[in-house]
Amino acid sequence: MDSGRGFRGVSMSHNSGRFGFDGDVTGYLGTRLLALLLVLVTLGFAFPPALVLVKRWDARHLVMGGSAVVFTGRARDLLREWLVWWPCVLLSFGFYAFAVLPRVKRWVWDHTDYRALWRVVEPDTAYVRPLVAPVRLHLSFFSEPGAHRLV
Repeated sequence: MDSGRGFRGVSMSHNSGRFGFDGDVTGYLGTRLLALLLVLVTLGFAFPPALVLVKRWDARHLVMGGSAVVFTGRARDLLREWLVWWPCVLLSFGFYAFAVLPRVKRWVWDHTDYRALWRVVEPDTAYVRPLVAPVRLHLSFFSEPGAHRLV
């Protein structure tokens, strides 16, 4: 990432090299077409493996915060829930999909590792602004009881 150039030579001066994507159009379209074919041939039953295929490809080619994003989901984990959702979607002529889609989005979010974005950044110790304005009291104010009154 030399001289304002981002991930793999692509200019990313507008985002300071924090984000990068190195995928190509053939891999992008090929992955999605394979996933679509898998879903269409099985009438939606193979949606979990197709989703995992697409999300892993996306994560493999995306860099955020200087490190790669990792998708940790497995098709068999989603398949357990999909076996309940899939017949409901078919029987409701697709209307139950409106209830399933947020759950699938949540599953994808829970199985995508963005840990690099939450690295602890140490504050600059050169200057730390005080939370309260400094108050200067002389110690004799506290040492002589009854000598000073606050009115």
